[in-house]
Amino acid sequence: MTNIATLITCFNRKDKTLRCISDIKSSILQNDIRVDIYIVDGGSSDGTIEAIRLAYPDVVIKEKNGLFWAGGMRAAWQMALDANIEYDYFWLVNDDTIIYNNTLQKMLNADIYARKKYGKGGLYVGSTVAIGTNRFSYGGRKLKTWGHQTSSIIIPDDDYHECELTNANILLVSDEVFKSIGGFCNIYTHGIADYDYSLRAIRAGFPVLIVPGYCGECDDDHGNNWASSKSCLKERIKYLKSPKGLAYKEYLYYIKEFFPTEYRSSWAKLWIKTICPKIWEILKK
Repeated sequence: MTNIATLITCFNRKDKTLRCISDIKSSILQNDIRVDIYIVDGGSSDGTIEAIRLAYPDVVIKEKNGLFWAGGMRAAWQMALDANIEYDYFWLVNDDTIIYNNTLQKMLNADIYARKKYGKGGLYVGSTVAIGTNRFSYGGRKLKTWGHQTSSIIIPDDDYHECELTNANILLVSDEVFKSIGGFCNIYTHGIADYDYSLRAIRAGFPVLIVPGYCGECDDDHGNNWASSKSCLKERIKYLKSPKGLAYKEYLYYIKEFFPTEYRSSWAKLWIKTICPKIWEILKK
């Protein structure tokens, strides 16, 4: 029996969360695979918890007010560990992702491939397209040079590809990786944790692979990563420090950890975005 713990965090998008759970269950195509779902709800007011408990009583869901994405995923991970079940994989999923039926099998096939080629398990990334399109939205990126941030998107094809940066919209973590590096770093409140995690896995010697083909659909909702010049300076500084904004301290920690030669330039860019957003808007054109 293969045991998989699926980890999700959610907040006020009941219909999407319910659909995601349905997709996960529909992807279990073999009788010898057990998938347990652990969800942390950040304090939804739309009846998410009640709806899940009614429709899927086997799903373990707990409310933990005030947690953002990274914190919620760490809490869901801990819930899985507290179950005292020996999980072979931890499957990280964003609840706004539409998951294709063959996705789980494709990710398990990636593990077979990794063990044959590298002699060990790793991280397996499922790429997504924007809903109803063929346009890449999330997946993996390749660093042009290790130690420098510049990277490029890897469009999935029929083969496996190594990457360094991963979005955890659909991400399978082998137990071997978890036992070596643990779960998400507790420095991060919301974002960055998935990029940090894949870089830590590579640094520990594990393969990080993009699964062939697309595995689901999810709209890219990131938008510009700086506050508009239409907002006042006080609001822009608030955005600079916000976990859902530029996450100033967390981002600089990430840079210092993996791209130390770019620390000063990264610090300067954060403040240019904040103090002089019009200049940054021109530079980004």
